[in-house]
Amino acid sequence: MKFMNKFAVAALLMSGAVNADEVLLKDGMKIVGDIQQVHQDKIIIKTKYAGELTVEMVNVEKFHTDTEQNVAFEKEQKLVGKVTYEDEKTTLVRNEDEKMPIKGLVSVWGVDKNHPDYVEPVDPWTYKAYADISSQEGNTDKDLYSLGLSAEYDDGDQKAKFFGTSKEGSTDGVKTDKEYRLGADYERLFGDPKHHSWYVRGGWENDEIEGIDYRVGAAAGYGYYWLKNDETTLRTRLGLGYLKEEYDDGETKDSVSLDLGFNYKQAVGDWATWETDVTYVPAVEDFEDYLLRHSSGISVPLTVQEDWSLFLKLGVDHDYNSEPADGREHLDTTYFLRLALKI
Repeated sequence: MKFMNKFAVAALLMSGAVNADEVLLKDGMKIVGDIQQVHQDKIIIKTKYAGELTVEMVNVEKFHTDTEQNVAFEKEQKLVGKVTYEDEKTTLVRNEDEKMPIKGLVSVWGVDKNHPDYVEPVDPWTYKAYADISSQEGNTDKDLYSLGLSAEYDDGDQKAKFFGTSKEGSTDGVKTDKEYRLGADYERLFGDPKHHSWYVRGGWENDEIEGIDYRVGAAAGYGYYWLKNDETTLRTRLGLGYLKEEYDDGETKDSVSLDLGFNYKQAVGDWATWETDVTYVPAVEDFEDYLLRHSSGISVPLTVQEDWSLFLKLGVDHDYNSEPADGREHLDTTYFLRLALKI
């Protein structure tokens, strides 16, 4: 019989135990320990020396528990008491002397434990914080500081992300970066399998170096997952949006725009994740007036704990404005080495 050697060792080492549960097998072998559960025609007992042992109930002659247990039986009834099982008959002992025969034993489990079928829900929320800090001294003095916070929700049917970022930098005492962003993105999946989605997103931005007092935008549309598994995700989006900008010289500009998106995630072995995200927002009235944003990077775990993880991310961000404010560059490129905390 499977586990025969373990059973023999357990029986020999624990035959003298007191105040313990007992399981007697049909071949005469006795197992002493703590019965963890009886469920789906199996009994699990935890022994002192052999650990947890699982036995098919067809091989069990009798068992009894030394402490009170939750007991589920026919017609979804449940009571609490000590359990005695013999010759496929179950008796519940309550208040030491009250014996109650029960029919159709379904499950037995500890009074301070969850039902054997219980699955602990996974928290759909994750929270991240990151920091990039770099400094250079010598012929040129450079400093760059970036911070970011995000809260993300994913329950399999819907996804949401709320985030905020800030970036400040200087070269030889002259400001080269001063940017703040806030944003939100919501996606609802549908279909079978759930490869289709509709989404809404919005954001606010202030960029002193680019000469933008504020840029606000909102968009909604349809998304499709071309690939969607544990290792690879490939999603595209197509929608309509509205964008309004005000520059530091007082000029304002607003437009109805298309909203096109591309997102690709790929597991790299068992230790890293690559992600590329591209958003293209051209004005409907003039396709030569557009914003293009790209971000790519690889994340490598440094420490992975039960409740939190620490990652190192190496990557690049590109922001391209086809019609920047006077005297400003079209392209803003940032290379980063980012330390990120996920909880």
